[in-house]
Amino acid sequence: MLPDEAPEHTPQGSDGDARALYRNLVERLPGYVYLDRADGTPVYVSPQVESVLGCTVAEWLGDTRAWVRFVHPDDLAWVDASYEQHRRDRLAWRSQYRVVRPDGEVRWVIDEAAAIFADNGEYVLTQGITMDVTELKTAQVELLHSEQRRRRALTQIVQAETAERARIANDLHDDTIQVMTAALIWLDRAAGSLGRGDSIAVDTAIGEIRRTLGLAMERTRRLAFEMRPQLLHAAGLGPAIRGLAEEVSRQAGFTVSVDVVNERYIEEVETLAYRVVREALVNSRKHSHATHVDVSVGRVGDHLRCLVSDDGRGLPASTAADQLLHFGLDSLREQVELAGGTIRIEGPEGEGVRVCCALPIRPAGRHPLLPVSPSANL
Repeated sequence: MLPDEAPEHTPQGSDGDARALYRNLVERLPGYVYLDRADGTPVYVSPQVESVLGCTVAEWLGDTRAWVRFVHPDDLAWVDASYEQHRRDRLAWRSQYRVVRPDGEVRWVIDEAAAIFADNGEYVLTQGITMDVTELKTAQVELLHSEQRRRRALTQIVQAETAERARIANDLHDDTIQVMTAALIWLDRAAGSLGRGDSIAVDTAIGEIRRTLGLAMERTRRLAFEMRPQLLHAAGLGPAIRGLAEEVSRQAGFTVSVDVVNERYIEEVETLAYRVVREALVNSRKHSHATHVDVSVGRVGDHLRCLVSDDGRGLPASTAADQLLHFGLDSLREQVELAGGTIRIEGPEGEGVRVCCALPIRPAGRHPLLPVSPSANL
């Protein structure tokens, strides 16, 4: 029975009402219902075909193969073949494919059909329904991309943590462990001198041990200060970066000018900003041969901009700017990007090195990995 047909003897208020209810139900579905004869000739299609395909009911019924015209070219061959197999085998059919509307819009549909048989077993009709599932498909794709982004983020976090551990281990090896080794050597010398009764040599060794241990304490204190100074937690970026600049300036022998606005931000932003400035200053101390470094940290729109530039020798012409990142900024770059920020290094040979970072400023409570505006004026 077709939705727009009814026997002439159907009394109003019984089968007539049922027919009206059935038709109303069919035409409220989020997709279109269709009926085809056994030879493929269309018999009925509900009005929703226009909202899904952009095809009128008259156009559908006037073309034996109307629906084929809307199947995406990349899907047409296998969709058409599977539908024809359904008609031959008279089995239930279900397929998901793309359609292209006359305006060029591509949408996803799920098409389900079943064979209808007469009382004598003759195959007479195919009854089907085509549902627009574009929003569901889009959500599935976005969920997949979100999962891929999550996995990449976790991988980057692990890599960043590993790189940071390696940096700390290298600092301990290059500074503290070597100093402690020197102290042990002087202890052995002191013990030997004591055994020989050489009091002058013993006094000299003890003096060297005290000097070496003092140096170890100073370097350990500096490493702890650089990693997470209490001043950053207690007073914010301004005092922490000024203290860092004084420390590095004293060690390196160059002057440092600091321009930092005394404003508090969430912990993730302050920690990342501090670490970027710290690594840039350390790079200048170790590699630049600079005499002066400028440090500027402040809000630019909805981002916190950190700029560190020195007047050193810059990067060799044969060296790409990103190669400098292996000096400690490589792990930071991953963390900055995970936080939605950007970091850039410029260093024309003979013109110093310029490290610029922009971090999105978020309200307290927002997770550092949540998407933010990618724009930042560097």
